[in-house]
Amino acid sequence: MDLSPMLKSLLFMASWSLKGVYAPATVVEDGVLFIFATIISAFWGGPAEELHHIWHCFYLPYQTQIAVTLGAPVAVYSLWTAYHGISSLRDAPPSSVEEIPLGRPLLFPSQTTHVRLFPRKHSFAYSYFVAGIPIGWQGCIRSVLSAGDVRKRAWFHVNAADYLGRETSVRSLEGKLHAYLESQGVDPSDYPFSYLVTAPRFLGYSFNPVSFWYLYSPDKELGAMILEVNNTFDERRPYFLKRDETKSDVRGSSVFTNRWGKDFHVSPFNSRHGSYSLVAHDPLSKTSDSRCPLDITITLNSSGDHAKLVARAHSTGPAIDPTALDVWSALGLIASWWWVGFVTSPRIIYQAGILFFRRNLPVFARPEVRKSSVARRETQSETILEGYFRKYLKHQIQCLDVPMSIDYVAAAGDPRRETISNRSASGSASTVEALELRVLSPAFYSRFIHYPHILEAFDREMLCTREENRTVWVSKPSALPLLFPPRQQEHPLVAIKTTSNLRFLERARWALVRRLRCPPAPPAYTDESAGPKGTDIRHFPLSALDEFVISHCAPPEIRAYRRTLLGLFLSERIAFGSPGLLHLYEVVLKCGLVWLGLWLAVTHDAEPGTRHEMPVLAHAGTAWTVYILAGSLTHMHAWYGFKRLVVGA
Repeated sequence: MDLSPMLKSLLFMASWSLKGVYAPATVVEDGVLFIFATIISAFWGGPAEELHHIWHCFYLPYQTQIAVTLGAPVAVYSLWTAYHGISSLRDAPPSSVEEIPLGRPLLFPSQTTHVRLFPRKHSFAYSYFVAGIPIGWQGCIRSVLSAGDVRKRAWFHVNAADYLGRETSVRSLEGKLHAYLESQGVDPSDYPFSYLVTAPRFLGYSFNPVSFWYLYSPDKELGAMILEVNNTFDERRPYFLKRDETKSDVRGSSVFTNRWGKDFHVSPFNSRHGSYSLVAHDPLSKTSDSRCPLDITITLNSSGDHAKLVARAHSTGPAIDPTALDVWSALGLIASWWWVGFVTSPRIIYQAGILFFRRNLPVFARPEVRKSSVARRETQSETILEGYFRKYLKHQIQCLDVPMSIDYVAAAGDPRRETISNRSASGSASTVEALELRVLSPAFYSRFIHYPHILEAFDREMLCTREENRTVWVSKPSALPLLFPPRQQEHPLVAIKTTSNLRFLERARWALVRRLRCPPAPPAYTDESAGPKGTDIRHFPLSALDEFVISHCAPPEIRAYRRTLLGLFLSERIAFGSPGLLHLYEVVLKCGLVWLGLWLAVTHDAEPGTRHEMPVLAHAGTAWTVYILAGSLTHMHAWYGFKRLVVGA
């Protein structure tokens, strides 16, 4: 039986198995790129005419069988998912719902409106869908609504990881609420009952512009609220607000009011200055309108105390109890509201486009978050670099002769908070140099590696820059020279191996790191009073962190660190500081190598102007060599070999 040329080429790619051993994470990506490039090139001219012939010989005769083979599993899985979803709606509600001391899990069909008053008038209204969850309850109700760490999640789910801090050690809403209250100096026992109103996830996705935590006293009266504000940069700011007793609020009233200063960047069309005012109705109060139990109004005031924007979220009907839904009512509810969470971000982008292009509003650059806010999630590179920075910080403290203790609060990695001290710090507290080092943004780690000198990094990222640019905060900046002494005065106990002790290839790799190291991207807010700017023409040596990794880390850790450095340095130089764009460059390069491999395969030993089938067993020596070369190029082995040579991994 004569196999098709494509199948022959795949069978004789002997290096494919080696690729699966040494780089298994990229095998699937390479295979997809190969198939995609083959299909696309089948419709091009030139050498691709051979691939067009392959396409007709291999795919067209069996297109029905291929379609059935690929489509049948998808169809079966879709039918099974639909059947399982409908069947799960018949599950009985958990008995724990009846044991909740205050409130019940509810769903609120709602509407949100925004009215901008100046500098340009603009307004819009959209449908909105939120869920109410009593804190302390977790479970699943008829596969419609679930909350907490449950084995089977419902269609609408409230995940504790989406709220308050990013600690991974606390997995429940109640635990995260208690941790946050304690961080604000509040005893959680003052508010034993609480209720969360938020947009739930649907199929694992959700975007919450703001979530509302209602905190109740032991007498079950609304005494405080937490407004958890999120922006489109994956940052969040929880505001703890106590009831304003100076206003018209009286004991037992269902209306909650408060006013507080703004310190979080939400919209690019508003600065971080000004204040908010809140008027919220208690959704669990018996005096609330049962037809409209949810009614919240937030007003943004300018620095001159003028109302600038009024946002309102209110129910459009009675709250829905998921325990009272039958199968068809649940299906109707899901069909009516599943899409709301997916269109929240597109709606925000659409309205931003109107404000920018039609209303010509000025745009404010995104500042870095303050200590009171929660930074965005870290990238993979930032998580890796945080581990090395933590190790280096511990190493520096252990090398000190004076007692020192650092409360290190990380913006990436786990744990987020750790107290690091040396053996000398076991004495009396009065003699210990104690300070807090808080990383405000994960961007600190990816910017830190660009500086060859440690103290320069802290100067540029904290001391000698505007508040909007700060990525790190230290309680006692005067202690930094003690913790990170100048390198010529380094403690004699620190044994640093320089690159002169390394092999030639390793020295060349670290020389490439020195060559590619460059200043980080300029901050969003520049200081006009800093004088004229120039180009940094200094020679960038290995940094103290580089030397620490070389001397104190295992070879796999050294390779991972160097690979991360090279990726970020290249991103800054040729990809506008975007690792994602750098990866796109690599994908384009891989596609080029795929094309080169295919071109070599279909044009080997062919006379000009003639069609030539790809020989596999003929011309044993030459054909075998060419096909191995073509297979290697097709699957980017040459590129991965080059990367392994340069990076050492």
